Amino acid sequence: MAVMLNDQASTRPGCEPIEALFQALESPLLSYALRLTGDLSAAEDLVQEAFMKLQAQFADVREPRRWLYRIVHNLASNRRRE
Repeated sequence: MAVMLNDQASTRPGCEPIEALFQALESPLLSYALRLTGDLSAAEDLVQEAFMKLQAQFADVREPRRWLYRIVHNLASNRRRE
């Protein structure tokens, strides 16, 4: 799965860059999303969407690891309701 990252939004002082978060969390988030959805394709979409949302809001997110898991959870819940 590829996520395009904007260099300006990818780092902030004292925090892990998005690229490092992606490397560390892609697989665990994908496993989590797969447990929530039961569908690998849907799980991949959720993880990609979560990282895209993080990129857009990175400067405002205090705990990006926690935030990513919450976003994946919320996205999966929203998909179940559709």
